Parts: sequence; C-alpha cells; structure tokens
Amino acid sequence: HDGLGRKQSDLSSDQRQQRLLERPSLLQYLSYTFNFHTCFVGPICTPKEHLVFMDGSYHMQPSDPKPRNVPYPVYAIVSKLVSALLCLAVFTVLKRNMTLDYLLDPKYMTSFPSMPITCMLAGMLIRFRFYFIWILADSINNTAGMGFNGYDKDGNPKWDLMTNVKVFEVELPQNMRSAVNGFNSSCGAWLRRVCFDRAPFSPAAATLLLSALWHGFYPSYYFMFIVISSALVVGRKLRKT
Repeated sequence: HDGLGRKQSDLSSDQRQQRLLERPSLLQYLSYTFNFHTCFVGPICTPKEHLVFMDGSYHMQPSDPKPRNVPYPVYAIVSKLVSALLCLAVFTVLKRNMTLDYLLDPKYMTSFPSMPITCMLAGMLIRFRFYFIWILADSINNTAGMGFNGYDKDGNPKWDLMTNVKVFEVELPQNMRSAVNGFNSSCGAWLRRVCFDRAPFSPAAATLLLSALWHGFYPSYYFMFIVISSALVVGRKLRKT
C-alpha cells in the first residue's frame, strides 16, 4: 500500500524505508503470512525485511561499492543465549520462594513494607519467564541469519532487528515510554506501523485499544492499557512543558 498506493512525500521515513515498490508474488506473500513466527506469535518483522532476508541481500548496504561477506553472529548468539539462561535462573530461583498465591496470603499482604515488595517480585517472576523465551528466540533467529540490522558507526554488524525485549529498559526505566518500548518490542513496532502512525486522532489510545483487542477479552488487559495510555499522555505533556 505505501509503495504503490501513496505518494512518497506523504510517507514517514520509516514508511519509505519499509515500502515495497513491486507487488510480491503469491509465494512470497504466503511465505510471509504463514511463516512460523506470524502464525504462532504474530508478525516479528515487516514484509520488506522478510523478503530481503529470503533473497539473501539482508547484509548489503545501498552504499556498498562491492558485495560484502555475510557476517556471522557468533557474539550475538552466545551473548543472547547466556542472557536467556540467566533469566531462566532468576525465574527458577524466584519461583521456589515466590508465587502469585502469595498475593492472596494475608501473612504477606498486611504490612506496608512486605506488600509492595511481594507485588514487585511476583510481577518480576512473570516478566522473566517472557524474557527467557524472547531472548532465546532472538538467539535462534540470529543463528538462522535473521535479525541483521546493518552496521554501527565502527562498521560492526548489529543483530538487534528482531530483539523483542530490552531487560534493563523494562526493569529500570526512566519513564513509562521507555518501559513500554522495551517490552515486546516487535509487537510494539508492528502496532506503531499499522495503527499509531496512521490513526487520524488519539493514536496512543487507538493503538492500546487495538493491542487489548488482539490479546483477548480479559478485563485486566483493558485496565492495564487504560493506565498505560494515561501515563503516556501525562508523560508526553510533561516533557513538552
């Protein structure tokens, strides 16, 4: 749609980068729509990124005078695998001494110091389970050659295109926006591209509503997204003042 149905002047920089100038073949369309990631966990990359990976040109840059060798992500694979195992270890240790049942135990929820600490550790227990799966999946993608994101200023390859979580940004965020952007990043990027950048009004509220509908009809999701949306709006207004 962006490549064939809209003027280039109407597109954002990201939309110009991700647009398709040629209509994909039926096989290319089906390979993106029904690949493993899309079917089981949702879109983890754009159609442009998928097609570039499939034709083997993902490691090339437009300014390259000659073809480059395909970079092999040994460091990225090993470091992410170690990080995933550390998250699994944290989850295993916390699960032995902390479960969600603690939130219903009056022994731990009566005094002020223990109540917020118990809630924080119980929430951390759930998050580290996601961290382990996402970082392990990112390492596996890199092993297959997926996730290359160009080169840094020193010419070193970056393998963070499909990184789905930034643990320190989530656990130690400077603001709500940083925490939201660091958690489930691939899903957030997809929501931003299909909803936030195209919504005619209230893009933050529309994006969070779409995310809530996508996750399912559970009241807790809608309550959470209402709180997040309000916090993002307040934070945006405070930064502008």
